[in-house]
Amino acid sequence: MRTLFFLIALLLGSSPVLLAQTDKALLGQLAEENKKSVEALALYPENTRLAILESAKYPEVLIKMKSAQEKTSAAFRTLIEDYPRSTQEVFFDLTRYPGLIADLVARRNDRDATWQALQVLPKAKRDNALGVAERQSNTLAKINDLQRTAQGVFENMIAPYPAPAQAAFRQLLDLPEVIDILNEDLRFTILVGDVYQENPAWVIHKMDSLNLVVARQHAEELDQWKSAIDNDPQAREELRSAAREYAGEYGYTDELYDVYNDDLYADYDVEYTVVEHYYHYNYPYWFGYPWWAPQ
Repeated sequence: MRTLFFLIALLLGSSPVLLAQTDKALLGQLAEENKKSVEALALYPENTRLAILESAKYPEVLIKMKSAQEKTSAAFRTLIEDYPRSTQEVFFDLTRYPGLIADLVARRNDRDATWQALQVLPKAKRDNALGVAERQSNTLAKINDLQRTAQGVFENMIAPYPAPAQAAFRQLLDLPEVIDILNEDLRFTILVGDVYQENPAWVIHKMDSLNLVVARQHAEELDQWKSAIDNDPQAREELRSAAREYAGEYGYTDELYDVYNDDLYADYDVEYTVVEHYYHYNYPYWFGYPWWAPQ
């Protein structure tokens, strides 16, 4: 990449520094065009943001991952689409828990062991899941084989790359929405990777600054929303009811990110706390999101 920069500089009569500045300007323009996506990525914790930047250095892997995902999600759909919707939902739910389908396949002749494995599911879903696990063990075995094949393809895909890149892609595999965002505008992703490779400190500085700005904006919007809810008893009760229903059906955990009191990259010094909700057990990247559900 550096060699390419020098060759272009000689052809254009410009210095690599000027070209780097041009890249930064273009990056800013593309960031504005992809404002919502950039802000979404900036809100992730620091270790995820670093994984995003590392993976952007190798956009060809993102392209290959997308191609593999399209094939595996299509194969998964073929396996389950002839079942009733209620059974399809169970299959999708089971894929959300790492290692669960492999456990169910290994324990398919032991009802007590199968029931024990299903304890990771919300209580309301266990009985239906047990029925599907007992009646459709062959399909579960095929899904398990598909999962193992997809993971093997992925590991072979990233094997030639440096250890930090491999770790970054493995981390993003648990965040399908991030991979989708990075694939939405590959021009932007490629340029981010190029600039990050040339000047990582500058890109990290910009990402950290944006994280502070967007987090503050979200905190202000959250305060306004809470104020509106506090002044509307009916809306407050509806929210509580919806939250109880969601928690009972899916289960969720919160992670608290507070420490947004850093004047390193900002001209202001305001201490505040931001709470982000990360719902564990997302649908796996290789199988995608239920095709019938709103996204």
